[in-house]
Amino acid sequence: MSRDSAASVECRKELVRAVELNKRIIPVNVRATLLPQLPEELARRQFVPGRSHFDEDFDQLISGIETDFDWVQADTALGDQGDRVGRAPA
Repeated sequence: MSRDSAASVECRKELVRAVELNKRIIPVNVRATLLPQLPEELARRQFVPGRSHFDEDFDQLISGIETDFDWVQADTALGDQGDRVGRAPA
C-alpha cells in the first residue's frame, strides 16, 4: 500500500472485485499511508509493515498467506463453546 495505490482508480477496482469474490486480502504497507487515506476494506485489516526489515516483513507476509483462517475461526468458536459449557450452572 502507498498513498498512490490508495488513490488509484485501477487499484480501487481490483480491491472492489477481490472483496466481491471474497478473496483473501493481505495489505503490505510499502510507504507510510494514513488510515483515513485508505479505502475502508483495507483500513479495517491488519497489514504487513513492508518498510523496515525486508526479511522479517517477508516472513510475516508468508505467515499470513499460509494461515488457514477457516481453521482459526472454527477453533475460536469451539473454544468459545467450551467456555460457555464451563460456566453453565451445575
